[in-house]
Amino acid sequence: MLCPECKIHVDGGAHCPHCGEPVPERETFGGQGGHYFMVLVLLSVSVFAIFFILSTLSTGFSASINRIFISRWNWLYISLFLLPIGIGLYTWNTLRSEEITVTDAFISKQSRWGNQQFMWAQVESFHRISLLPKRRWINRVLSLRRTISRERLVWHLPPQAYELVGYQDENSEPSVIRLEPGTIDELPWLLELIQEHVGPPKDE
Repeated sequence: MLCPECKIHVDGGAHCPHCGEPVPERETFGGQGGHYFMVLVLLSVSVFAIFFILSTLSTGFSASINRIFISRWNWLYISLFLLPIGIGLYTWNTLRSEEITVTDAFISKQSRWGNQQFMWAQVESFHRISLLPKRRWINRVLSLRRTISRERLVWHLPPQAYELVGYQDENSEPSVIRLEPGTIDELPWLLELIQEHVGPPKDE
């Protein structure tokens, strides 16, 4: 493991020889579902507030209230308000079971699509993959999640995914643990812990 303060190798459960702080035996990284839900709720409330304030300035408070509840377009206002919240709830539900655990012996990934675990000796390669949006509009839409992820808002990391390639499964296909930006929290620290065991990633 690495000492969180000194960033030097220390066996998990021991004390760092430099700072004297205990080093955890395992590090656990959760999903970012709550982050997306909060950002999208704030977006929804902000958009609604901006439109309501602009409407109030032009027609007055009472007229704005009537426009929301009486107008035949109220379904549109409600849809615009609830759509980001609905997307946030869906993303939270998708990522709430996402979890990665790192110890001196292994790395494991838990998600709604299944659980994986590699002993460090089973890892054959560590790749870095660029995720720059392509020309197709659907890829640009899907890149929204990476844009509002904690990595972009806090750490300003480039849009890159990482893959740990390990042992072959029963179909003679290599097993892969994929680390997508915007799914796991504290990705920079997770990458440092991985590189301690397998070295820096290779570009693919």
